[in-house]
Amino acid sequence: MEKKPMRFWEANLALLRQSNPDLTELVRQLEQVGPWEGPWARSKTGENLPPAPGGRPGSSLVSVYDLKAEARRWIEDTQDSGGVVVLGGTSPYVFETLLKMEKTVFFVEPRNEVLRSLLTCWDWRGVFSSPSFVFPSSEEKLRQTLQARFFPMWNGKLLIKEWRSAVENEAATFVSWKRSLSQTIEEWTGDLSTQAGLGRRWLTQTLVNLSRIRPCRLDLGDWDHALVLGAGPGLEEALDDPKNKRLLDERPRNGVRVMASDTALPVLRQRGLVPDLIVCLDAQTASYQHFLSGVPAGVPLLADLAALPVLDRLTTAVLRFRSSHPLAAYASLDYPELPFLDTSLGQVAGVALLAAARLGARRASLWGLDFSYPLAKTYARGTYVYPYFQTRSSRLEPSDSLLSAFAWRTDLVQRFSSPRGTVYTNEVLLSYKKRLETYPWPLEVLPWAGPGLELKFSHPAPLPFQKETWENPDTRGRWPRFKERLLHLWSDLDFTSFRTFQEFETGLGPEQRQGWRALWPHAVWLKTKKKTLQQAGWKELAQESRRFALEILGKI
Repeated sequence: MEKKPMRFWEANLALLRQSNPDLTELVRQLEQVGPWEGPWARSKTGENLPPAPGGRPGSSLVSVYDLKAEARRWIEDTQDSGGVVVLGGTSPYVFETLLKMEKTVFFVEPRNEVLRSLLTCWDWRGVFSSPSFVFPSSEEKLRQTLQARFFPMWNGKLLIKEWRSAVENEAATFVSWKRSLSQTIEEWTGDLSTQAGLGRRWLTQTLVNLSRIRPCRLDLGDWDHALVLGAGPGLEEALDDPKNKRLLDERPRNGVRVMASDTALPVLRQRGLVPDLIVCLDAQTASYQHFLSGVPAGVPLLADLAALPVLDRLTTAVLRFRSSHPLAAYASLDYPELPFLDTSLGQVAGVALLAAARLGARRASLWGLDFSYPLAKTYARGTYVYPYFQTRSSRLEPSDSLLSAFAWRTDLVQRFSSPRGTVYTNEVLLSYKKRLETYPWPLEVLPWAGPGLELKFSHPAPLPFQKETWENPDTRGRWPRFKERLLHLWSDLDFTSFRTFQEFETGLGPEQRQGWRALWPHAVWLKTKKKTLQQAGWKELAQESRRFALEILGKI
């Protein structure tokens, strides 16, 4: 059979290496084996075509009649999408057409033999040179690139399409890639759902708190053992255990410090126990109910910069920290002293554990972190849900029924049997549990064997001991300067001069990009709440988000 001309091979490899340094090893492997020399499939006009992987001899990867028409038909359903993930190798005409439609294109083809035939057969230089074409080197790189390059709120829908002849006979090759895509979409869904509910609060409360920061210093003294308290049903058992009671009674001499989530505070107050630190993460108004019994005198609050501003009225000892919110990242330019804590764990107890590791703990015991509802019990007795449902109970709906129904407020409830009875949980709680267990903790973590799901932690690698002292300095004089600069930055953003969101983003400087992204959670909230914006393009949404944000900032 006639050999395919080799005129494209070297030029394709050279540009592939130049455009993506992550593919250096792949290019080296392809250079070692050389261009594809056959067997080829044949078009009806006698042209050589790449063979279909795993197919019968002579079967083609693309149409033997008109591969350009086939490409146009294949992309017909991509009109409403902002990005396309192409699973499996195909002709460059598919990618060129998508790129002309201003799509961001992600190409997944992990088989070197298929790549050899593609790069030998056609000229890919127009595709490889496009900044909107992404060829990830691994499943993890695909996930990272999607998170960094594609934003559903601004770019639009991401469509995942298989080139059937490339995938159907070797579907197992793409299982791990599809799993990575599913995980990314799940993360997007969770993040956007949270931002849709809290985006406006995060923006408003962060700005208010920045304008009111008071001096506060956090030093827990000589200690090495943290008791991190969640508010799950297992907290009751942990507090009733005789050995644990001694640990609490012998503070502070035994080097133990209690770091309580705000939800657990009323449970401790009810028992006459005083924590050494209260950790606050939630921005919702409902979290105020955790403090209705008061804050113990002298006990500091470690609070997210977006948490309730009213906390400053409850005590003078409030130390604000920066989290992963984009406005908090921008605020670090004027407030670098505020400590940073990674809130991607999604749970206040995880933040408390992070704080413990940096403030001097060498080991931490976890109480009340059940990540489940043992016997359909949602929280430890004494938490805010008990008085809340007691005031709403009746003869037809007693409080026990309301409390149990709280366990089924989300979909996809799962059941587990244990020696202590049935345990209920859901996907959200399981994801929180997995994040906590797999985080690279630099200290020994000792979970309490309560009635909930078992927690399993690996032993940490030895790390240098660290003990930080955190402080919020007197920053009152910084707020006017910060406010003025943010007003100018938001006002000067020019959305009208760019056709696409990607072009606009690329044209921003580092500080502009930080300030612009501070608007994103608020934009998600707006798009969800305002019907007129639900089908809006990126420019209209950006302009409206800025307008509302400037109104909020102007009132503070």
